[in-house]
Amino acid sequence: MNSVEQILIPVEYRELTHPSKSQAQGIVEMWAEIYDADEIRKIQTMSLKEKKEETYEIRLIIWETRDVPLVDGDDVDIYVRVTFDPTGRPEEEVEKKTDVH
Repeated sequence: MNSVEQILIPVEYRELTHPSKSQAQGIVEMWAEIYDADEIRKIQTMSLKEKKEETYEIRLIIWETRDVPLVDGDDVDIYVRVTFDPTGRPEEEVEKKTDVH
């Protein structure tokens, strides 16, 4: 194979789901490589290492709302409530709510 040729590997994107959730919990990019028994013995294996825990801050900006009913004349007092599930376990869900605007 010369330096210009590339081997194309079909990449798949799969949703990470949880039985108690209706929305995907993330997406994994993956591919599968299939080898016969003789070929696989020639390939050096590597172990998957556990990643260290990292802390993140997530900020959500609401730029626009639609179809919010006007209850008191031309003004409306609304807030936004968000539920975040960082682990897939319902007992660890985090719920945040904005001030009334």
